[in-house]
Amino acid sequence: KGDKYKIKVTASSDSEYGYLALWSYPESGEIADSVQIFSVDIESTTITREDEVQAGPGDFYLKIYSANLSNCDIEVFDYY
Repeated sequence: KGDKYKIKVTASSDSEYGYLALWSYPESGEIADSVQIFSVDIESTTITREDEVQAGPGDFYLKIYSANLSNCDIEVFDYY
């Protein structure tokens, strides 16, 4: 509903080849309006990060790419 939202991610990998990437795109599906939130290699560890996404008003979807993760929690916080 607001112009931005926050993503909090905690992810773990027992492999040296862990990977996680998040993209945000609008409900319309317009690829030109998509935004890469982050892309990170996770090598046998646990990461926690928070990112603010300037998205404009409206509904958005997340596209999640991952490999070799043992755990992944994603929380989304909307700003009004």
